[in-house]
Amino acid sequence: GNVGAVSAVFFEKKKIQKIEGTIFSGATGQGGPLQDATVTIGTYSTQTDASGKYSFQIPEGSYDLTIQAPSHISFTLNDVDIATSSSTMIRDFNLVAVSDCTVNIDFESGASGWVNDEGASTCKTGTFVVGRPSKVTYRGVTTQVDGDHTTGNGKAFYTSPNSRTGTDDVDKGVCVATSEEYTIAVDSFVSIWYFYGEVVARNDVEDFFYLEMSTNKGASWIPFVHYNDETVNARLSEATTTVSAGTVSFRIRVSDGKNAGD
Repeated sequence: GNVGAVSAVFFEKKKIQKIEGTIFSGATGQGGPLQDATVTIGTYSTQTDASGKYSFQIPEGSYDLTIQAPSHISFTLNDVDIATSSSTMIRDFNLVAVSDCTVNIDFESGASGWVNDEGASTCKTGTFVVGRPSKVTYRGVTTQVDGDHTTGNGKAFYTSPNSRTGTDDVDKGVCVATSEEYTIAVDSFVSIWYFYGEVVARNDVEDFFYLEMSTNKGASWIPFVHYNDETVNARLSEATTTVSAGTVSFRIRVSDGKNAGD
């Protein structure tokens, strides 16, 4: 006959790590410690005290870390590894004040100077529009997020809203959109929130996503976010870079190749 047995089952409690730090106001922290900033790590959340300090004791693991405060630009780090050690993990952050921003763009009242580049675009569907995205999931992969990164109910500038994967998303070519040209008086920090989703990767070199900037009136473009043909769960993410004083413009390119099922 058959014999089967379970000899023992063990559960090990996850180790706890202490993480603390200080949140400062301003790109370089010039505004001093920031009180009442909300710091969120995964499902854990706390607020900074009068000295701008926060503290957590959380299980080891990988978490998204978000910092928010009134009149400041929210900040997110994805996939922060919290590993246990005998010492406290120290992480300080600077949160940029809205009043410090040379340019502060949202899409609540329209496209804010962003346009579809009809001369460069070859896609059959998927031109960029202003609206509130609604979540779309197909085969367990999220291809379109719900809302924006601020209230969750705001608008975005994104490829034509699709009710399901394969309907009015980017198809049969590349969709290109560009911003207006901005004049920057001093060397600056750039923050742009975006999302991108792709269900099936089929080694199609014509499938890609680029978020780029140009400091020479579009003569050349520098990518600071790039995906090749790969399965990607869409989520609102913050892309950051720096730009020197002068002029700068931004471009998004999203392409779907000839292979079926993209």
